[in-house]
Amino acid sequence: MPRIWRKTFVLLGCAGALLLPSSAGAQSIPLSPIGSFWVTPYLGVGFQGEYYDDVVQFSDGGTDFLRINPGSGLVYGVQLGYRFRPSWTLHVNLATSSPDAEYVEDLKLRPDVDLRTSQLEVGVLYDLSTFPVGGKIAPFLLGGGLSLTFHSLDRFTWGGQFVDPSSTSIGVHGLAALDIPLAPKVSLRGQAKFAAISLSLGDLEKKIAVAEGGGVTATLDSGVTTYLVISAGVTFRL
Repeated sequence: MPRIWRKTFVLLGCAGALLLPSSAGAQSIPLSPIGSFWVTPYLGVGFQGEYYDDVVQFSDGGTDFLRINPGSGLVYGVQLGYRFRPSWTLHVNLATSSPDAEYVEDLKLRPDVDLRTSQLEVGVLYDLSTFPVGGKIAPFLLGGGLSLTFHSLDRFTWGGQFVDPSSTSIGVHGLAALDIPLAPKVSLRGQAKFAAISLSLGDLEKKIAVAEGGGVTATLDSGVTTYLVISAGVTFRL
């Protein structure tokens, strides 16, 4: 696990310990009834794994090295929820980010590119437990589901030509969230989400081959990438 992720989990653990006073005097809030909806706009920080880090093989026998490694970036999103059982909620997540990514081609460091990332996710949340926070009872939720991730590269060049490859990938995600009540129908939500994505490179091979010229085709090995998002938002129960 990268060092920055380990530090993030340590900080979250310390913050959680500080937010858990004695349960004496804690006031609970009613859970959302079956059939109710909620919406949570949020802002967070995302840490993406490498988009590509391997050899590009051309049909004429030539090879090149390509590395696209995004850094951290702001994530904007909104979650929608529908409670269909007393402790179960269906959730939909929409999010987007555009971190700068380190770009290495032919073992030479190139100008950074933008790795635009958008996600559509569907899953379920389970009310696992509650914690006393600030004299109130905060539900702790665990969940997961499917992730549909859209990638596109901006400012990406090959052989001096600008190309704009894009791709759509499928993966899974898991998340943990803590809802701290602010009002009867409003709460502050802190959340950590981890996604594992079976990466599709879309038309990257085709566009690299066209930019390479000479009528060659290009082959890239796809793999699995990861995505960690730490976020905070405000939940409104409708």
